[in-house]
Amino acid sequence: MKINLSQDEEYFFYKSPPLWPKILLSTIITTFGFGILFACFSKIDEVVVSRGELQALGAQKPIKSPLSGVIDKVLIREGESVTKNKLLITFNTKSLKAKKEGFVAKLNEKKINLNTEKKILNELQILSQVGGIQKLQYLQQEKRVTELEYEIKQLEANIKEIQFNEAATNLRSPVNGRVFNLSAISTGYAATLGETLLNIVPDGEVEAKIYISNKDIGFVKPNMNAEIRLDAFPFTQYGSLKGKVLSIGDEVLPPDQMNAMPRFPAYVRLNKQKLTKGDETFDLRSGYSVTVNLVVRNKPIISLFIDPINEAIDNLRGIKN
Repeated sequence: MKINLSQDEEYFFYKSPPLWPKILLSTIITTFGFGILFACFSKIDEVVVSRGELQALGAQKPIKSPLSGVIDKVLIREGESVTKNKLLITFNTKSLKAKKEGFVAKLNEKKINLNTEKKILNELQILSQVGGIQKLQYLQQEKRVTELEYEIKQLEANIKEIQFNEAATNLRSPVNGRVFNLSAISTGYAATLGETLLNIVPDGEVEAKIYISNKDIGFVKPNMNAEIRLDAFPFTQYGSLKGKVLSIGDEVLPPDQMNAMPRFPAYVRLNKQKLTKGDETFDLRSGYSVTVNLVVRNKPIISLFIDPINEAIDNLRGIKN
């Protein structure tokens, strides 16, 4: 707008722009600035997530077949709680008894023969001394006696072995615990010598055995804080347990059917041996699958934005023209 005040002067008046764009721009700049400062100085936890399962602190007790034989009865089932000396499995002893009876019969026969041959040897010794027979005949008889004595010792050893096997045909639990990894065995199953039929997991405290990938192992240290979540109890309803990394395996485990990548075993000690929700208490058992979160370090929030950019730039370096 122009106003003529005189012939020599002219004044121009302009309408001021609205105030709200300035306020909005200032707010955006201020918020962005505070956001950058917050992202630079505020920290977040970098977490390594590992899978594993609970296991007893005491080593599992494998129950192996003491002989090659046929199972007569299986008196337990998978997951059953057992006490020390509880009868677990019995073997069919008919074949052992038949073998023992055969060895006993042979032993009695050999003993009778030995007595007869010893009498003959004594008579030949007398005749040999007076020159009634040749020395060779006496030595041959002495050899027969020695052979019979050796055969008798072998038969006695066989009988003792069978008696030992008979005593071992009743498999009992060595400790209080729980049946685990029970093989697909039943009445009539033919077990081989030394075959593991089941494991007994001792009662008592449990720990978490987890597996850490190669890319994460460099940050994991003993005594590191851990959060343990049990798959059997949803985290959102029952919460989690706290613990610390107890130890880390020195040797990498090769890939297998369950894990496609190499990994390191690690052990996490739990702060509590029970999971609680309100007035309810839940016991922990060996074999429960778990997810363990390990807080490996704190890093600035801004690294969430910078790290992908740096990684992308690093990848571009490897692209050939």
